[in-house]
Amino acid sequence: MILITGATGMVGSEVVKRLSAQGVQVRAVTRDPRKAEVNPLPSVELVHGDFEDPESMRKACSGVDRAFLLTNSTERTEQHQIAFTHVAQQSGVRHIVKLSQLHADAGSPGRFLRYHAAVEAAIQASGLTFTFLRPNLYMQGLLNFRQSIQQQSAFFAAAGDARISTVDVRDVADVAVAALTSAQHDNTIYSLTGPEALTFTDMARQLSKALGRTITFVDVPPEAMRVTLADLGFPAWQADGLLEEFAMYRRGEAAEIEPGMHEALGRAPGSFDEFASDYTPLFTGGRDEVGLTWRGESLHNNPVERTAHSASPCAASAGSTCAPGRAIRAWSRSPRSSASATRRAFGWRASSLASTTMVLASAFCAARGRRATRRVVCREHRCPTLPAAPPRRWLCR
Repeated sequence: MILITGATGMVGSEVVKRLSAQGVQVRAVTRDPRKAEVNPLPSVELVHGDFEDPESMRKACSGVDRAFLLTNSTERTEQHQIAFTHVAQQSGVRHIVKLSQLHADAGSPGRFLRYHAAVEAAIQASGLTFTFLRPNLYMQGLLNFRQSIQQQSAFFAAAGDARISTVDVRDVADVAVAALTSAQHDNTIYSLTGPEALTFTDMARQLSKALGRTITFVDVPPEAMRVTLADLGFPAWQADGLLEEFAMYRRGEAAEIEPGMHEALGRAPGSFDEFASDYTPLFTGGRDEVGLTWRGESLHNNPVERTAHSASPCAASAGSTCAPGRAIRAWSRSPRSSASATRRAFGWRASSLASTTMVLASAFCAARGRRATRRVVCREHRCPTLPAAPPRRWLCR
C-alpha cells in the first residue's frame, strides 16, 4: 500500500492519478474525503488525515509500505512533517518520498528552504529509506495568475529579469511515482528543473504564442508585492517567505539546469512551451481539458480560501460598461502609515493613490502607456462612478 499525503493538491493529485492508472493500491489522505469523492479513481482509498491530529495520521499509515510526504505550507509545516516521519517509522512505513525544494539548505536565507532541509535531516536520522525530490518553481504556479491573464492579459511579480528553470508538475509527479514504486530510487536526491531558464518576460512571450494574444509581465517593487499579498489575505510570515523566494530568483539562484529528470527517468523534462500549449484551456477560461482531475493549490499557497482575484489587483469592472480588460480592483486595508511610507519610498504622490495596492495598478497602466485614475472613466465609454468604499475599482485611461 502506498500512502499519499496532500492527495488533492496540485502535485499530489497528479501522483494519485498516475498510480491509479497503473493499478497500484493507493491510500489518499485528505482532511475531507467527502470532497474528493466527487471524482473517484480506481484502486484509490480515501481516508481522513490531519497533521494537527497525529492519531489520524497513525491510522492512515497502518499497513503502508511507502509514503509520499507533502503538506500545505503553514507556520507549523516543519513540525508537522517531522512528526509524520516519527509516526510513519512507528507504524512500519519503510520509505518516504519527500517533496522538498531546489537548494534546500539549513543555512539558507529563505525560510522555506530551511524547513525543507530540517525535514530532510529528520527523515535521514530516522533510519527510513528516502527519496528527496527538489523541484524548482512550478510552471503551473502561473495558474495562480490565470484570472489577471484572462481579463487583463497581464501578470505581476517582483521578479525583475531573473531567469528561472521552471519545472512542470507533471514531470515531478512522474519522478515521484517512480520513487514510490521502485527501490532503485531509494536514498537518492533528485534536483528537478525544466530544460531552460526563462525570465518572466520570456514566459509571457511563450504564453502569448500559445494563447494567440499578447500577454504582458509587469515587474513590481518587492514592497508593493508585500503589501498586495497582505491585502489578498496572505499572513505576514508567508508573504515574507515568498519575497525571500523572489529575492533568490533575482540573485540568479534558480537559473541552473539540473540533471534530475535524466537521472531518475532517463528522459528530458518538459518545456515551458509544451506547458503553455497544454494548459491553454485554463488560461483562456475554458473547462479543465488537461486531465487535472482534482484541482489543487500551489506549493506555498495559503490554504485559507481567498478572493479569486489571485495575486493581482486586477479584476473585471463589475457593474460598469467599461471593457473588462481595463478595470483594476484594489483593496485599501493596509495601515495608512505604512501605505504612505511605501508610496513615498517609490516616488508616487499620496494624492494620486488611495492605497499601496495601487502601486501595482500604476505599473499595470504604465505598461500600456496609460495612467491610473480614481474616476471610473475610459475613452470608449462613459461609466458610472462606483462607490468610494472598498473594494474600490480603478481604470487605466
